[in-house]
Amino acid sequence: MFKPKATIQHRKYHKASGTLPDEFGLICWNTHKKNQTLAFHAYITQLQSLYPSSLFLFQEAHEPIHQEFVLNEFETIYAANLQMKTKSYGILTASDTHHREASCLLSQHQELFFKTHKSTLISCYPLVDGQHVLVVNIHAINFKSAKVYRHEMSILLESLLEHKGPLIIAGDFNTWNNRRNDILASMQEILSLEKVIFKNDQHIKCFRQFPLDHIFYRGLEIVTAEAVNAEDLSDHNPLYTCFRLAK
Repeated sequence: MFKPKATIQHRKYHKASGTLPDEFGLICWNTHKKNQTLAFHAYITQLQSLYPSSLFLFQEAHEPIHQEFVLNEFETIYAANLQMKTKSYGILTASDTHHREASCLLSQHQELFFKTHKSTLISCYPLVDGQHVLVVNIHAINFKSAKVYRHEMSILLESLLEHKGPLIIAGDFNTWNNRRNDILASMQEILSLEKVIFKNDQHIKCFRQFPLDHIFYRGLEIVTAEAVNAEDLSDHNPLYTCFRLAK
């Protein structure tokens, strides 16, 4: 039902720069389809002033046809998991730096109730030291068994094994039980990832005391990381991390 016709729906190029700086911020947020409201646009502008970021990773993003990103100097890459005639919902990655490559993984399985797929967006950005960081924006399958979750995560893992440089994996992982967390921990170990620890982690969306949203990384260092209270704009809160090049 509502399966997207294309993997990456559209790309928009504005004044994006050539490389990410030696320190750059990233906002990861499940926007609960609220990202096209005036209140959300005002909040993003405020958030950018308080937590300057080069990358925004949205899950459950509402994307009307021909709609621009709220920060005009950013380019966007969008991959739908649910598509209708005049609007769609899915994964959106916005950046102030031109991406070099982008690809989408659409889940092989469908969600239980609405028969929708889930999408993962993988994009590559140059760093000032000549390396490239691979950025993975994920909204993991939810209403399925741990066996299905393992299968979908193994597809993602396989797609990332050849990349040996800096890596960021962020999003809504739907890790609402121990089995799902164990599967994610296994992938973390295989890819040699570190997990971001956030200040104010009480703002991270949980289900039965299990956090759902995470950011993992390698080949970079953390300057600061904070879960931000977005005042009920979504049923999740944004996660902010400032990265810098590893010394």
